[in-house]
Formats: sequence, C-alpha cells, structure tokens
Amino acid sequence: MSRQERAEQTREELLRAATRVFADRGYTRATYREIAEEAGYSRGLVHFHFQSKSLLGVEVTRRAFVRWAELVARGLAEGPGNGQLERLLDVHEALVLDDRPLVRLALQLMFDTSDEAREIRAILRQLDLGTSGARIATEFFGTVDDSVPETLSERGWWLLAALRGLELRAALGAPGDQLRGAYSGLRRDLATLLAHDGLHPPGAI
Repeated sequence: MSRQERAEQTREELLRAATRVFADRGYTRATYREIAEEAGYSRGLVHFHFQSKSLLGVEVTRRAFVRWAELVARGLAEGPGNGQLERLLDVHEALVLDDRPLVRLALQLMFDTSDEAREIRAILRQLDLGTSGARIATEFFGTVDDSVPETLSERGWWLLAALRGLELRAALGAPGDQLRGAYSGLRRDLATLLAHDGLHPPGAI
C-alpha cells in the first residue's frame, strides 16, 4: 500500500469514527481525544488530517448529503411521474435503516443552537450538492430554501413531519422491523394524501 493510499485509509477511518462519536456525544461535546480513541489513532493524527473540529464536522456531514443526493439522482433517473415520491421514500428508508449514527448526528446538528453547529449549517448551505434534491423540494415542498419554512405546501409539511418522526424513531433505537412497517404505512398515507383535494404527485421534473 502506497503512502497516499494509507493516508486515504486513515482519513476514512477517522471520518467513520468521528461520525460515531458525534452521534453518541453530540457535535458540541465531542472532542478530538474521543475521536482519536474511537479510531485507534493519536490525537495529533486527527489534527494532522483535520485542522479544526468544524472542518471534520463539515466533511462528515457533507459526505452524507452527497450520498443522499447521489441516491436521489439515481432514483429520479428511472423516470418521472407518480413513482418519484415512492423512490424518494425508498432512498430515505435505506439511509435511515443503514446509517443510524448519521441520522442521530443530522438531527443533533439540525437543532443544536451552539455557535459551532451554526457554523456547520452555514457552510453546508453553501455546498453544491446537485439539483435533484432541489427539484424534488420545489415540486413537492414548494420551496428550496429551508430558511423560509412558511412557504412549504400543505403536503410538504405533512411529509416533512412524517420523515422527521421516522428519523427520530431510528435515532432512539426503534427495531428495523418496526421502522420498515412504519415506512409501509407512510406510503399508504401518502397515496391517500395525494389523492385528496386535488393534490397530485409531481410530474416530470
């Protein structure tokens, strides 16, 4: 293994360890020492790869959003129409069930009022994560700007609340079978919602 390959492997291990520590301790309380111990490396090595905790936090969360955007884009590439929201739910279910530490971290950062967490959110808002998620947000939620939540459509508020609830249940340790059942119920409810009062799924986007 070359020096560059070893460095990349170390960086990947540090990011995975940071995700777990951030999720368990909370971003604000987590320390370099805890991340280093979790990864099995020295604290100095963490500093070498990530000069500040905010850079480490940004990279952990950026990779999560990029992964989400790639999965959404792949699902939407299968074609427009009524199946798009189903595929969006498939993506959400896979992420929630497969990556619970990341779900816990995302929820913590979302509601953390510390200056550190605000800095992370500000940096993330400037990242270009592709247009797929933005298009879904425009068509279904009525906005692409989460800083203006009052512009969300009725169905947008309903689905957003449902998804946050599922994320919270996953973060609190709900068994996988329970979560899969909840997603099945959400799909049934969504079909009813979209058929009510002329609310239809978005077409080609």
